[in-house]
Amino acid sequence: MPINLTPNAIPAINAGDVNSKPVVQVLDIKLIGNNQERYRFMLSDGVSTQHAMLATQLNDRVKSGRVLKGSVIQLIEYICSTVQNRKIIVVLNMETIISECEVIGNPKVFMESDSVGQKPVPDDSFGRTTMATNNKSAQNAGNNMQSFHPTRVKITVVKADKVNYSAESRHLLDLILRVRPH
Repeated sequence: MPINLTPNAIPAINAGDVNSKPVVQVLDIKLIGNNQERYRFMLSDGVSTQHAMLATQLNDRVKSGRVLKGSVIQLIEYICSTVQNRKIIVVLNMETIISECEVIGNPKVFMESDSVGQKPVPDDSFGRTTMATNNKSAQNAGNNMQSFHPTRVKITVVKADKVNYSAESRHLLDLILRVRPH
């Protein structure tokens, strides 16, 4: 059965669309955190990729094997937050369409860029992109960009009847994405 990922889902989510229910593919899953387990995904729409964090109440989907590298999922509820000039999708609810599948399309890391003449070029690792440009100063600035590397942080989550996902997710993501010099 041929599977169609939602075209332009990653750019739409980055632009603020939270009403569609896009079908995307999980390219990578990383367990992060010490006491509080959190999963970081690399999601793809077949053309672009974007980092995502899985809400902890969905951890059982990964642990049980219902979501694997290569899984095709439908995002039911999600938000996109900007933390330290990086956008990340927070998956609050999802459905698994296909548990295992080969990589669909030829996805490359999605980067919003207001600069003319720049386009993303895939690197060998998830989360890193180099910028192709004709401008030498922009090229040098691109070389100094920090790459996203997961760090381990201790997070305590308090369960509440009503949660402001935006404020909560921004705070958690700020902790998770804090880059420490090596």
